[in-house]
Amino acid sequence: SMPSSPLAALEEAERRLGRISVTPARVDGGVLRCGGCGELVTGRYLVAPNKKAFHPDCLRCELCGSECKTFASDPKLPNVLCCMRCYDDRYVERCTRCDKPLKGEILTALGGKHRCHVKCFTCDICTEPIARKFVEHPPASGRIICERCHVDNVCEKCDGCGRGISGAFVRALGGKYHRECFRCRRCSRDVTSRYVEGSDGAPYCRGCHVKIFAPRCACGCGEGLDGRVTSAMGRKFIEGHFRCTDCDGEFRRGKYNRVSDSKDGKDERAVCEGCYRKTYAPRCAVCAVAMASGESYVRNATSDEAMCERCDASPGSVCDDCGFCVTKEFQTKQRRAGFRNETDGATRTARRASGGHAVIGQCEACAREAVNDDVLAAHLMNRVIRFCAHAGARSAPGDQTVAVQLVAADRLARAADKRHRGPNANGPRGVTRTKITLEGRAPPEEWKKIMLGWKLERRGSGYELSEDNGSGSPPGDASCPTDRTPVKGSCDLADASPGSIQRAAQLARSHPDVRVEEKRILKGVVVLKGMSSDALGAVLAHEYGHCYLFMRKFPLLPLAMEEGVCELFAWLWLGGGRWDRGGVAGSNPKGDPRVAAWAERRRRQMEVRKDPVYGDGFRAALRGYEACGENLWTFLEHLRVHESFPA
Repeated sequence: SMPSSPLAALEEAERRLGRISVTPARVDGGVLRCGGCGELVTGRYLVAPNKKAFHPDCLRCELCGSECKTFASDPKLPNVLCCMRCYDDRYVERCTRCDKPLKGEILTALGGKHRCHVKCFTCDICTEPIARKFVEHPPASGRIICERCHVDNVCEKCDGCGRGISGAFVRALGGKYHRECFRCRRCSRDVTSRYVEGSDGAPYCRGCHVKIFAPRCACGCGEGLDGRVTSAMGRKFIEGHFRCTDCDGEFRRGKYNRVSDSKDGKDERAVCEGCYRKTYAPRCAVCAVAMASGESYVRNATSDEAMCERCDASPGSVCDDCGFCVTKEFQTKQRRAGFRNETDGATRTARRASGGHAVIGQCEACAREAVNDDVLAAHLMNRVIRFCAHAGARSAPGDQTVAVQLVAADRLARAADKRHRGPNANGPRGVTRTKITLEGRAPPEEWKKIMLGWKLERRGSGYELSEDNGSGSPPGDASCPTDRTPVKGSCDLADASPGSIQRAAQLARSHPDVRVEEKRILKGVVVLKGMSSDALGAVLAHEYGHCYLFMRKFPLLPLAMEEGVCELFAWLWLGGGRWDRGGVAGSNPKGDPRVAAWAERRRRQMEVRKDPVYGDGFRAALRGYEACGENLWTFLEHLRVHESFPA
């Protein structure tokens, strides 16, 4: 409390100085004089701690000179009086916050670092008074901040709400969260105990993570994969969702079939066995039976049609003319119409070399164009001859009178001295019939050496020659002829091969005084009856190659070389080569796209045929033909002169 009068203030000052009472000093025989103005003191006066008396109005601070009714003495200068203000400025403890004298309620904090007025104890950031909790930040700096500012400005921030974290928190996903902030981003469910990190780095409950981020079920339901899944076709399905895409049924024993609605085979889907057989399974082009997945079947090399193994081994399942499959229905129709009756002129059956019968198949389309008339076949042969002459072969002697005869398969095999093989009667489709007669003159003694196969036109009366072994009589025998006039003879080897005939002629010419002349007779061409006009034309072109080589008197060629040249004739007839046809059409005079496609397939088969005679021989002939600039006459003349293909 403040002093009530200057005297009371003086007494208070005395008490501070440790004195109980002060007696003023008297001067001049006990007279009191004022320490301020020097006048005599009468009436009321004040006695200072320094024992001086003062008029009440003359008592002033000796430091600042201001009037004061309350004063104190300077501890360092006991005889000097000072006002309370000067005393506070010099000697009273100051507030550590506002630097003013510390009076009234005092607050002590941080172990005495801070002694201040209560109202001065404020936050260094927000300047609001600190009621209870505070934090020294940085540590040992003496800087004081309130709890709220410490959280907002100093503490680590929550990765969920962005506010500071104090107290319990959750450390997850590389950051820190308030417990109340660590929730599923989608449904706000508490996930502090269990969570799944999403691709966006946020926490999710398992259900929401599956709905948003999990791979979708491949069935197209839109649900995410979770728990047990089924893996099939390189995709994943929710268990129970992998079902037939047609009937939505389950797959028995887990078996399914892959199908695709696009030609490139993409976007595959699964169907059950029943739907596969009903809609997608390849069907046998012969019997039309659907083949189950995994069931083995055969692809037709020409048409790429599927055939079951049973039909593949069945006679007549493939058309011999175009290479396509023959339906079972048409095969039955042919059998009912007398397919095996040779008298009808439509038989295409043959005895197999291994026993039983084989059938030369023919589809319905080729059967409609079947050629069964020798006149039509001869007309087609004339077209082939004109085409080959225009292609560069030129005409051969007697080729305008080539006879064509259509015969059944068995008769054709007998004419070729061959047997058919396999269920589809793989064998000859055409045979060129020729005859070579040798006529010669030789002395009688030379005939004895070369008699085998020769027939003498005249017998001499003075000698006998054996026609069985040609040995004649021993030398010096009385039966030996004495006439040395050359004897004329002939050799007719109708059933012998051209090679055998030419070897017989060479053997005869090797003897002295023997002259041999060769006469060639083209009997004609025998071809399978009932072939389509397209297939018949290709066969006739091949056989005309034999006729051409025979009538042009080519030397004896190896089998692969001769057959290769004949295949080259057929290849040209089918449209092969880039030479100028000059309006002369081959196998397709009307430009029919179907015939053109068939001819292209036939040429491609010839070019890749795996056969040491017909395949390799044709490819060698084709290389020689191209080496001559596709000039057929140059190629043939080189072959006739050099007996080899041009390099």
